[in-house]
Amino acid sequence: MRSGLIVQADLTRATGVPSGSPRSTFRHSPDLSWRLTPGADKGYDAAEFVAELREARVTPHIAKKSGYSAIDERTARHKGYTLSHRHRKRIAEAFGWAKPAK
Repeated sequence: MRSGLIVQADLTRATGVPSGSPRSTFRHSPDLSWRLTPGADKGYDAAEFVAELREARVTPHIAKKSGYSAIDERTARHKGYTLSHRHRKRIAEAFGWAKPAK
């Protein structure tokens, strides 16, 4: 997301619960030497969803909910996690550009 270009997106019905399988969403080989680190808002901070990401060898850079969070310190302590959240503004801008002007 360095350039602000969205390379993959999925459209799902908003239900208030994270949906979709991380295994199908993040199509990559588990033999890669680097890990995918998708960012998401705190609506995706659900224990089951985060566990599925970890099982698929994907490091979740999901915003933490206040109070209980499925994102533990082994993820949040790294500089990359902090940088991911700084870059979230670019993602929001791209969706804003896609909306029709009123």
